[in-house]
Amino acid sequence: QKLYRKAENMILLPAAGLLPKNTSLKLAFAGYGCSWADFKQALPEFKATQNQTAATLSAGEQRMCELYLCLHLNEHLALRWLFLDQPFHHLSPVYVERACEWIERAKAAAGILIIDSQPERAALSPDMSYSLSQGRIIRS
Repeated sequence: QKLYRKAENMILLPAAGLLPKNTSLKLAFAGYGCSWADFKQALPEFKATQNQTAATLSAGEQRMCELYLCLHLNEHLALRWLFLDQPFHHLSPVYVERACEWIERAKAAAGILIIDSQPERAALSPDMSYSLSQGRIIRS
């Protein structure tokens, strides 16, 4: 399957997840033109195998695969915008740290909009940050 896309120049990583539960990681990575070996090198602590389906992964493992696929697509398609809805949801601190590194690298090639209910978890340095508090939008 392709990523949910509203326009040719954007990628959306929905909060509800991206990978169909019965899809093997091998098929998912091949479908996105992404190397499993590169992923394992980028995330050596990832224990799942490429023959597993998304349904057999923990929520954090599934989220890291989804995030990697979105960022990998951006590298190869030179898209302008990445919309990441709750990208750190279900991630362990080690995975949050790695996800932040990937996102920081992607910032050089694309605009990234992150929607997160716990922004303090991420060690990102945003160009702009907005908070919604008691019905008011606050720029910080």
